Amino acid sequence: MSAQTTQVDIVIVGAGMVGATLAWGLLQAVPELTIALVDGSALKSSAQNSDNHPSFDHRALALSANTVGQLQRWGLWSGLGDKAAPITDIQVSDRGHFGAANLHAEKLGARCFGQVLEVQPFGESITAKLSSHPQVQWFAPDTVVAVAPAVELTQLTLASGHRLNCQLLVVADGGKSTTRDKLGITASFYPYEQTAVIANLMCEQPHNGWAFERFTSQGPLALLPMSGGRTSLVWCLSAERAAEVQQLSDTQFIAELQQVAGYRLGRINKVGQRDSYPLQLMRTDHIVRHRSVVLGNAAHALHPIAGQGFNLGMRDVQCLVELIRQAKTVNSDIGSYELLRQYRDQREPDIQQVVQFTDGLCRLFSNRSRVLALSRSSGLAALQFITPLQKPVAELGMGLVARSFLSGHSPT
Repeated sequence: MSAQTTQVDIVIVGAGMVGATLAWGLLQAVPELTIALVDGSALKSSAQNSDNHPSFDHRALALSANTVGQLQRWGLWSGLGDKAAPITDIQVSDRGHFGAANLHAEKLGARCFGQVLEVQPFGESITAKLSSHPQVQWFAPDTVVAVAPAVELTQLTLASGHRLNCQLLVVADGGKSTTRDKLGITASFYPYEQTAVIANLMCEQPHNGWAFERFTSQGPLALLPMSGGRTSLVWCLSAERAAEVQQLSDTQFIAELQQVAGYRLGRINKVGQRDSYPLQLMRTDHIVRHRSVVLGNAAHALHPIAGQGFNLGMRDVQCLVELIRQAKTVNSDIGSYELLRQYRDQREPDIQQVVQFTDGLCRLFSNRSRVLALSRSSGLAALQFITPLQKPVAELGMGLVARSFLSGHSPT
């Protein structure tokens, strides 16, 4: 019996945050598109359990104003707004040094810098939308075992034996993508020798929309406002130290954290489930191949120091959706060399600049040099007192610009 073959316009490998958002965005822009979603995890309804996908866990994401605006335009924010918390004020400090800067969205002409949203409700919502959409076919759990490019299409063979023919293949299955490898695209990994410990906290005082980013000798610590009065913690430590704090009791963990974070939100009363993951920079040598695009974490993985990861992936999504919309308007091939060249040319500068910004910021604030410590403190002081510096910094964080605010200079 021969293997079944399905013809669609686009195959998206990976149905996590970026892949699912891309699928929905494409359907809003070009409703007639046919899409196949391939994912290694089984598709589950929220009635079965809330763990729809490994990507849709209890982590909290800082969504830029640009990202939130796009989710609103695509009808994805409805029902999620009450599960998000706005970032209205940001404090950046360097532990043990005099420099600190406070940024206020209202003073810079914005309602907020962005929103913090727990990933799980987003995942449940978008999975439900896509699973019931007539233009979407799911192949889950399933994986790509072979990719065969041809002049007018690309053929994928799945582990199930099913074959998919498409005009365009989109690879969005994360940093450990095996589909990317099958396209012959090389990924380079640069470990930061840091591990992020994440958890949700309940604190004595309300956060009132404040986000705190504190740089320490071992790595940055971020406290982000969440819905329900909670605070999201991202604590970057050496791998050895992270393993140690993970073994502490909740009481001991809170005591250790309180010493580093200070009392900006009063006493920490409760800590939720703690998770950890190693941090590294990853870049691919190419983001396009014949009739193929690699985006999101499959193309670039960043240090979480400035909360740019998903927001950068979202700009990948926005760019590709718009190019495909334009191509369909004139009945052009959505997998053409011209379209892929435009995508590459539009996305590469943004990706490169954000990678340089986050990597440089991480290395600058992880360096124990006294000279650099003085420069950091001076830079933060300048940011605090020189208002014209604050607007480009805020715009970068809100995703309104894709450039380093001090081109060719230190991010501080």
